[in-house]
Amino acid sequence: MPSSTQGTLSRLINFIPGLRRFSHNMPEPKPFKATDVFPNRYADAEVLRRYLIDKGYKDEDIVIQSSNDHGIELQFIRPLTKKERDEISNLFDEEKKKRRKAQSKQTETDD
Repeated sequence: MPSSTQGTLSRLINFIPGLRRFSHNMPEPKPFKATDVFPNRYADAEVLRRYLIDKGYKDEDIVIQSSNDHGIELQFIRPLTKKERDEISNLFDEEKKKRRKAQSKQTETDD
């Protein structure tokens, strides 16, 4: 009799989501698959994220990885168009100019 009671109790515990046995297994994360790569050495992940959010996309849809070999890799809901890639490259160039200007002002104030 104890074995059937134990089996029934075990099935009941497995039926309740919070008490389920072996619930410590975490799901495997989805592998990162880049839809676009920006090899520009001045590419900035924050500039890219800001551009996509300004275009109306959700932050959850944007996954960005940086690497020394490939620059910035973007996993997005779709590949970017040539026009969007050109706009982003222009934003990277503008950001580079702003940084250089800020650095030159910093060196002038240090002297």
